Amino acid sequence: MTDSSSNPVPPRPKVTVIVPVYKTEKYAARCARSLFAQSLDEIEYLIIDDGSPDDSIARIREVLKDYPEREPWVRFHRMERNSGQAAVRAWGIRHASGEYIIHCDSDDWVDTDLYARLYEAAVRNDADIAICDYADADGPAVLTVHPGCSAKDKAAFICTMLLQQDSWSLCNKLVRRSCYRKDLVFPAHDLGEDMVLTLQVVLNSKGFIYVPGPRYYYAVNPESITHAATEESRRKCFFQNKENADLIFGILQEREPDARYAGALRYAKWCIKRQLWLTGFDDEAFRLWRTTYPEIDRHILFSPYITAREKVKFILTGLRLYPR
Repeated sequence: MTDSSSNPVPPRPKVTVIVPVYKTEKYAARCARSLFAQSLDEIEYLIIDDGSPDDSIARIREVLKDYPEREPWVRFHRMERNSGQAAVRAWGIRHASGEYIIHCDSDDWVDTDLYARLYEAAVRNDADIAICDYADADGPAVLTVHPGCSAKDKAAFICTMLLQQDSWSLCNKLVRRSCYRKDLVFPAHDLGEDMVLTLQVVLNSKGFIYVPGPRYYYAVNPESITHAATEESRRKCFFQNKENADLIFGILQEREPDARYAGALRYAKWCIKRQLWLTGFDDEAFRLWRTTYPEIDRHILFSPYITAREKVKFILTGLRLYPR
């Protein structure tokens, strides 16, 4: 079901913001206010309700009343069933009409000049992607700032993302719509889904510009799937992360089978494999340990990216002395 304003949206907004909404009633108003108060005009907002059982959408609609000039630019859509963030993003990408696309999670918020700064930088530099830093935040308190981009070219940027030195997030990257090509491979699961799409739009891009400073704020939410605490849920997270990671490894191998990525790819596989330490090291976990990316095992002790502490833990795991 789609609910659009009777006032037609101009055919080419400068920016489309895709906002997945699911069970964020406590945070949705804050997010919406930061989006509708943007200094940039001509923003299209796709507010996508993923079958949320609470009043998240009602909170957004209440805030929208304070910004009547935004109403012609806002489209509400409700998914037929709860489909997960990856599917919601896919719907948004297919229906976006902006020159550039960016994503915002409905429990997060942004500086009111974020999209103006990114759009102006992209246009001024004829860049396909404009990137800023982002911060983890607990209410008004900024906890950690994450670098958006420390690389100078596309190949180096792919490496720094694989090495977890730069963020895979779609929420701090304004991307020219043409980079979301029709042959895009969409992730099957929510965990790690940013990686799959970000890799492809970076590969599809001609150039990017970095706009320093954290202007996107990620709400640290203990109820999030990424903070699941049980061993069973952590193992489920491992499988989801691995499946999406396998997609990016396959895409990179197919499109740029380049030896310069080898060390970074091995480290990315290691980041997936070491998640098994959190899943309760029973016989099944040990079997998964032995069969998950066994091709990297002989390289781990020589990797400059893996700490000495983790190398010791790797040896002890092979002897079934860790974790205990």
